[in-house]
Amino acid sequence: MKKLFLFVLLTGFAASVSFAGNYKLSDNAVESAFAAAEDITFSETASPFVSSMLSDDEPTKTGYLIRAYFCGSIGLHRSYMGNGGEKMWYKYLCIPVYGNVVALVDFWGVVFKGDEQFNKYKDNPKFRVWGN
Repeated sequence: MKKLFLFVLLTGFAASVSFAGNYKLSDNAVESAFAAAEDITFSETASPFVSSMLSDDEPTKTGYLIRAYFCGSIGLHRSYMGNGGEKMWYKYLCIPVYGNVVALVDFWGVVFKGDEQFNKYKDNPKFRVWGN
């Protein structure tokens, strides 16, 4: 154990000493790097997943599934479908286990049942859409 600790300590010291002397930062170098940089803007055709989340058109199944998977616990996927998600966020947050279960059922219901289940969520203000 002592040998391992000594090895790690010496390796860390050697690495810090070898890199510390070579690193210099000057304002001119930073300014020239920014001047030479190319401006990169977002293109909606870059990724279909990102463009489906940012579009203002009709809700897509991909956008819904991404929101349900990552933000389902706060009800963002319901708001995306236009069914009063801003009014039901408290149900997801005040009863976290129930809200997460509902989000999981929403996600997997659309994955397995497809468009039939997905169309039930459009402008439907009920909390348990799949139970009806």
